[in-house]
Amino acid sequence: MKRQIVLISVLILLFAGLVFGVIYLNDPTIFRNNNNATHTEPSVSYVMYPVYNGEIVRTYELSSQVILGDPRYLVEIKLSNATDSNFEMFLGKGDSISPNEPLYKYNDETKSVDFNGLITDIVREKSDTTQSVAIRLLNYDALYITVQTDLSKYAEINYDTSVNVIYKGQKYASEIVAIGWEVINNKIPVKVALPIKLLPGTDITVEFVLSVQKAGVYVLEEAIYQDGGHYYANVSNGNDSSVTRRAEVTIGQRFELEEDGHVWNFVELISGVNDGDVLVVETIAGPADLGSVIKDVLKNG
Repeated sequence: MKRQIVLISVLILLFAGLVFGVIYLNDPTIFRNNNNATHTEPSVSYVMYPVYNGEIVRTYELSSQVILGDPRYLVEIKLSNATDSNFEMFLGKGDSISPNEPLYKYNDETKSVDFNGLITDIVREKSDTTQSVAIRLLNYDALYITVQTDLSKYAEINYDTSVNVIYKGQKYASEIVAIGWEVINNKIPVKVALPIKLLPGTDITVEFVLSVQKAGVYVLEEAIYQDGGHYYANVSNGNDSSVTRRAEVTIGQRFELEEDGHVWNFVELISGVNDGDVLVVETIAGPADLGSVIKDVLKNG
């Protein structure tokens, strides 16, 4: 048993000697105490955190398209025995039409539609004895958007959830028409009304407003630190970020804001700082330690 212990100890010493030998061969100065060598001083940097005032709105955005392939948004009006004497179109191909706006006149009766639409085609067919007309329209009011929402957001989305449709940077208030109940690949479909006239297949963004926090003054949580039973912040003087004053702050509620997959943590500041103040956090980056040097040598040696 003693021989085994001695053998293991010898092997450990041999391995340690081999490791330090490799390090020494790569950089002999590592183990020398050279008073003339230049020492790397720790570098100091300052992270600035502006103090905000107002609400924190937590949103959830998804890219989508105006629905394609649903026959309900296509309307066709067919008229038989339409002649130049008993039929007249008031609008032409490519024109938009509003509800109750005159579309055509047939047998002395003016006709309209009850939706917002677009005239996509007017087809006239003649035979020896008759003439027929087919008026084809796109029903804007029948268009909608279906977005596949993450299952994790299902509990936060309901029929009262505020929702916006974003197109070319502009937001248009909309509403949720239907919420699915079947989970496919951890997604649940949500049907959203189309608040503006867009063609099928148009790319848009849907924004769900999940919550609105009625905060007054707030800042990112990492700008605040605790000392004993109190909270403090280093407030910049506005000219030199390294010159700050220590302010005791009173904190209120905490918030989370998700953006592009990253969760930001905010904290409400009831007293101690004001809207527009900038809080400073000092960070220090020191020189590489021996452990990191050893790892680097072993990796590259």
